[in-house]
Amino acid sequence: MARRSRAGPPPAPAVRPHNLFEAAAVYVAAGAENDDDRAAEAADWVSPEALSFGVTELASRAVIALARERGSHRTRSHGPCWASPGAETPRGSPRRAPDLSTPGLPTG
Repeated sequence: MARRSRAGPPPAPAVRPHNLFEAAAVYVAAGAENDDDRAAEAADWVSPEALSFGVTELASRAVIALARERGSHRTRSHGPCWASPGAETPRGSPRRAPDLSTPGLPTG
């Protein structure tokens, strides 16, 4: 059996879309190098909201990586170092639980 040939150009190769972290990384690098054209190109790859989220998330991950590299055991999931039970607050006074009772209302 003879094979039929297609008329027209061959299909274009599938182009992988950029993800928000690629766009954020290129955008930040372009900003550091004062490359406005490259920053604008990266900004066109994703929505403004996605780009903002990506830049914020990359910055957060960089801070966590630096903290781990320096041997700190605290990360954003643990809160500030002064928030440990029994620790002192930045002002030097012991941390106390807030009083959530409302005067004049029965408690039980």
